[in-house]
Amino acid sequence: APSCDYLGAPEWNDLDLGVFADESPVFVQGIAASYDLVLNVPVVVSEPATGSAFALESWTPTEVLGLPDAFSLSVVAEGAPGTQQCLSLSGTGWEVGAYEVVLEGDLVVSVFGSPYALGNYPLSFVVDIVANPNGIAGCTYINATNFQPFATLDDGSCLYGDVVGPTCPSDIDQDGAVT
Repeated sequence: APSCDYLGAPEWNDLDLGVFADESPVFVQGIAASYDLVLNVPVVVSEPATGSAFALESWTPTEVLGLPDAFSLSVVAEGAPGTQQCLSLSGTGWEVGAYEVVLEGDLVVSVFGSPYALGNYPLSFVVDIVANPNGIAGCTYINATNFQPFATLDDGSCLYGDVVGPTCPSDIDQDGAVT
């Protein structure tokens, strides 16, 4: 299984440079959770267009793109050939959807025994946030001072700011009431 439990197993060398998990990261809306992912850096990488194999020198992460709000991904400093590193993805998903997370990094391969920088080599995986079947309690009134846009069930906690002075000083529409 491609999980953190099997770091160092020889079967990793049969897999590509990438991010793997023993189960797809699925988060339930409004519930904090975490998943372990594995960054696999094999000894050899294949060039996609020609299929040519090159000895991998290093893959160094540079940026994480596409993470949902309130999520974090632990990132390693550098991936050496033939190693795997456990990454932790954690957060609380609020917006339902599928998010492609891209872990960008600089790839260096060996060409005729010399290091050759190929530049940016992105690795991607998908994070799913599914709707909470039980709903999320909170203030659902948009004009409240503590409105929670992710709340699906009003729990009566809405707070309203004090209004200074009358907002309707007279019977403007002549209906007999000041409202």
